[in-house]
Amino acid sequence: RPELIFPRVVEESLTGALEIISNGRVNSLQFDHGKVSGGYFYARPESLVPPARLEVEVKRPGAKVRATRWPSR
Repeated sequence: RPELIFPRVVEESLTGALEIISNGRVNSLQFDHGKVSGGYFYARPESLVPPARLEVEVKRPGAKVRATRWPSR
């Protein structure tokens, strides 16, 4: 559920990365104390901000999404 990812990242002040894989499309976001500091989204138009792009990925027909936190706890 992408709507839960970003609030949790902010709440935990995550410093690290999330790798989000949807139907073989690899996306990654880097965080510094809960704020996006960089990343890569597969074929993301410049006009689409990361939370919106994440929503697009997970709502694709047949999407299978895996999110991995790095470094893990």
